[in-house]
Amino acid sequence: MREYIKYAFCGREGLRTYLKWSGLGFLVLFIIHMLIIPSLSYVGEPFIVTSPSTAEHYRVFNYYENIGAVFAGIAFAYVLAKIIPVAVNGGTSRVNMVLGTGVIAIGYSAVTVLMLNIACLVTSIIYGRFGLKLDINAVAFIEDALRSKAVSDPRVIFFDVCISFYLLLAFYAAAVIFAAVKQKINTAAAFLSSAVSCFLIYLFYRMNASSSGYLSNALDFLLLNRSIGELEYALYPDPRMSYFVDYSDCVISVLSDCFIVFLAAFLVYALLMLRSSLTGRRKA
Repeated sequence: MREYIKYAFCGREGLRTYLKWSGLGFLVLFIIHMLIIPSLSYVGEPFIVTSPSTAEHYRVFNYYENIGAVFAGIAFAYVLAKIIPVAVNGGTSRVNMVLGTGVIAIGYSAVTVLMLNIACLVTSIIYGRFGLKLDINAVAFIEDALRSKAVSDPRVIFFDVCISFYLLLAFYAAAVIFAAVKQKINTAAAFLSSAVSCFLIYLFYRMNASSSGYLSNALDFLLLNRSIGELEYALYPDPRMSYFVDYSDCVISVLSDCFIVFLAAFLVYALLMLRSSLTGRRKA
């Protein structure tokens, strides 16, 4: 397993390939943020609620953390499809390869979160010079009156990292299924199975998107956990609320849900890899 993990992080078709393809996706998103979004006549609600002509800032929704996670999932699937045959031919056991893939996913997600935060920071600095404000996912659902406080709140920043892990592991879940089915059957079946897994993950999001309290009629368009929409009330409670939201519960809920999604897909990945056709050929 050590050699498999080492190749995934240091080999020619490992982390470098992942960074190349996911970085290309982030570069495309950066160009979109620089050229297309600012050219729109309407980019979001005023950052400070006044008339549009006198607003000091306009909010711009952050696409790095959402669409960027899609690019990262595609890059992860591509890397797995490349390094798995190398590991099999190199004599890595299937058990070690399955366990190593979990370690690789955690490591790659940490690197990707760092890339996402750097892209958001650079874009936010550039936007600030032109009267625009880039929202991160955790801040997008906090009221304007509290937004300036939330932007620099370490708890909000940490929660945004948790959301990023949620998104990345969700798309990594589809990636590991793609890699396993490609190894077990063929590429066409891999694309179909990954599409089905993405749809099931979407349904899982929808089940967790229901909100209570003040958000009972709101649609969480991120389709993530209800605690994302309730972050504002966990950090800055409204005395008119009839129930209490705990910040630690929000964090645990988001992290537990993302690991449930990934572990379910990882179980499918393990079963397919341990029963793949290459195993039979090696035994023969």
